[in-house]
Amino acid sequence: LFFPIRFQLIILLILSVSKLIVRSFELINTFKFYSLYLILGCMYLAIDIGGTKTLVASINASGEIVKSNKFPTPVDYTDFKKELKANIHNLDTTFSRGAVAAPGTIDRNHGVLLACSNLTWVNVPLEADIEQMAHCPIRLENDTKLAGLSEAIHIIDEFKRVLYVTISTGISSALVVDGIL
Repeated sequence: LFFPIRFQLIILLILSVSKLIVRSFELINTFKFYSLYLILGCMYLAIDIGGTKTLVASINASGEIVKSNKFPTPVDYTDFKKELKANIHNLDTTFSRGAVAAPGTIDRNHGVLLACSNLTWVNVPLEADIEQMAHCPIRLENDTKLAGLSEAIHIIDEFKRVLYVTISTGISSALVVDGIL
């Protein structure tokens, strides 16, 4: 299966021991997945919520996608939670940690999706809800910021400043300077 670049970055954020990514963790205070957690046999949950579809995957400590599911993103948040819970359950594993890429405005301190222009969700406690479903710590970040950071990391040797603009179900952007959002 092909996954969007932001989904690939979720995998990197969970599994990478790169100094650049760890530096970005510290500066943007988003994900706190350090090499300390990279224990052989651990499984990680990656979720990419889009305006039209949601991708869910289990990833091993080597960064390989073990199993994945895709489903249309329901407009109603209660319906979304039911569908997501079923898809997490279908991955048939226990997770150590997880990461979620979501569209819209994010309150990172509280793990809340404040608003989303392409979904009707407002003040949704995504992090807590998914932690309850997956039984593991979860970190939430804006999908465009993850995509922009991923692109910037791939071209850091050539370009120090990257403006990432996405036009899909919604429109958004991220600015990355020297590998930092």
